[in-house]
Parts: sequence; structure tokens; C-alpha cells
Amino acid sequence: MLCFELAYQQISCKAKSPALTFNRLQMYTELKTIVSEMEDLPKEPMVAAQILQRLENPALSAKALSKAINSDPTLAARIIKTANSTVYRKKDKTTTVEKAIVQLGEQKLRDLILDNCLKSLQLSETTADRKMHTDAHGCAMAARIVARLTEAADPDQAFLAGMLRHIGKLVMLKRDPEMYQRIQELIAEPETNEIDVELGMFAFSHDLVGAALLEYWHFAPVLVQTTLHHHDFSRIQDFDPNHYLDPHIYNLSATVNIAEGLCKYLGIGGTKAQEVLELQFLPGAIVLSLSEGQIAQALDQLGAEWARR
Repeated sequence: MLCFELAYQQISCKAKSPALTFNRLQMYTELKTIVSEMEDLPKEPMVAAQILQRLENPALSAKALSKAINSDPTLAARIIKTANSTVYRKKDKTTTVEKAIVQLGEQKLRDLILDNCLKSLQLSETTADRKMHTDAHGCAMAARIVARLTEAADPDQAFLAGMLRHIGKLVMLKRDPEMYQRIQELIAEPETNEIDVELGMFAFSHDLVGAALLEYWHFAPVLVQTTLHHHDFSRIQDFDPNHYLDPHIYNLSATVNIAEGLCKYLGIGGTKAQEVLELQFLPGAIVLSLSEGQIAQALDQLGAEWARR
């Protein structure tokens, strides 16, 4: 296996070489190879993603779905436990996933499966990991709210895209915690570009690493591309989406972009509330034609859901 330090040196030399013109697509291609050879990657949350895809089939039986869920013992145990809680439990105790599915209903089942993705990413109890968990959970919730409000994207896919948009940060944190912390200190300064700081200190940015990792995990291309584009969305907002990106990817990227802004405004994700942020002028809000009233509605819903989590 190629160790991270060697991979870092290789890509650093290439990125800083005056003879090489910096190209995000080229670096993304190189990172796909490097990520595939790195050790100790976050656990692949593909079981949950595959189950969510199966839920889209209206003809899928509870028996077939329970078989898929049982392939992840942790998820199966959590679903049964929830079904036996005071909120959902009926007269007899539920002992099988199939019965639990019927008891919980589709929406609660989706919520449990999506949340299980978060818990599978090997986050520990350090301050940085806790902040990453709240950041991922908050943006996932916000993206689902925006998707429902605008009907621009599938709500569950938006939840997953919002949750995974910073998966590259998790890789960076695990590889060099001190460097990651230094980056967080630098980007806290006003008018600091996060991507530029990451490229300067790591020689790659979290959007590139995250997209490479999701492709390595064989996630749907729309999720890979949304992870890659959610930050540089301002660079593509003036282009016809049909000429630059598939409209599905374009809309999902816009959904995640405004969702991230909603979280920053409310201070969800370990940062101070940024109520001076003009959300209506964010690229995602412009592309989705969100009115100030819709933004206020999304903020109210997100604040209420976050308080109940």
C-alpha cells in the first residue's frame, strides 16, 4: 500500500511544480488513484445507500428489504430497538427487522438509515470529530428541507449529498490532525478562502478528496459530482447547466450550496451564527430562485428540526 506521506509528497511536488499548470480535473484524477491506495479510510457506508435505492422501488416487499438491512447487523439492531421504543412499540415486542419495518413506516425507516450513514464514518469523541458530525448532520437536514421546499432535488438524495459533502475533510483530519486544526484556524479569519488554504497546506482540497473517495466507494455519479462542485458553485452559476453539468447534478449542487449557508446562518456545525450572511445572494439561492420568504421558511424549519434532533 502507498502510505499517505508518500502520496502527499508526490501530489505536492506535482501541484507546486512550475512546469505543471494547475488543473482541478487532473488533480482529481490523480487523487482517485491515491485515495484508492490509502490505508485506514473511513468505513464505506454503502449498505445504507443501497437500501435507500431499494426503497425507491414501490414493489419492494418488507421481506426483501429486511434481508438487505440484515446484512448490516448494527443497522438491523438499531431499527428493532427503535421499533420497541415507547413511541413505536405496540402490544407485543418486535423481534424481527421485517416486523420493525412495518411498525416504523417508510419515513422513519429512511431517517434511521440515513443517520446510520453518519454513525458509520468512524467519528470519535474528539472536538474536531464532534464538530464534523454536527456539520454533516445539520447540512443533511438543511438540504432535505430545501429539496422539499423547492422540489429541485430528491429529498433523501439531498440529505445524503449534504451529509457527505465534507467527507474529504474527514480523510484530512484522520491523516494529519494538527495540520487540519491549523487550517480551521486560518479559515476562521475574515475573507479567507477555504479551498485556497487547503491547497496551500495540503496541496489538495476537501472537495477533491471527497469526490475521489466517493467514486472509489462506487457512489452514484450525481453524489460524486455534487461533492466536487458544492463549493465552486459560484464559478458555474452563470453557465447554462445543460452545457456544463447534468441539470440533476446542477440542482443538487445548488441545494447543498444553500443548505450549507442556512447552517452557517444559524450556527449549526460548530461555528458561530453568521446572521449577517445574505443568503438570498448565495449561488444556490440564485439558481433555485429562492425568495426571502422561502429562505425564512427554510430557516424556521431547520431551527425547529435541529432543536428536536
